[in-house]
Amino acid sequence: MERPNLALMSEYYQLSDRTSAAVADAALQGASLITNLDKTYIIDKNKLRRERVKYESIIGNDNW
Repeated sequence: MERPNLALMSEYYQLSDRTSAAVADAALQGASLITNLDKTYIIDKNKLRRERVKYESIIGNDNW
């Protein structure tokens, strides 16, 4: 599951990977996508870091 918007907004607002992952997980729990039985959509800081690296060319460009 790709998260380009999360990576882009995290960089835009200069949030750390840990903070961004915590906010995203809280939103997903609020939407009932993460439950005690199904933790498929959990985003950890390492997943987010990989997304930031993957979209580095877009993030570095001020035209997005």
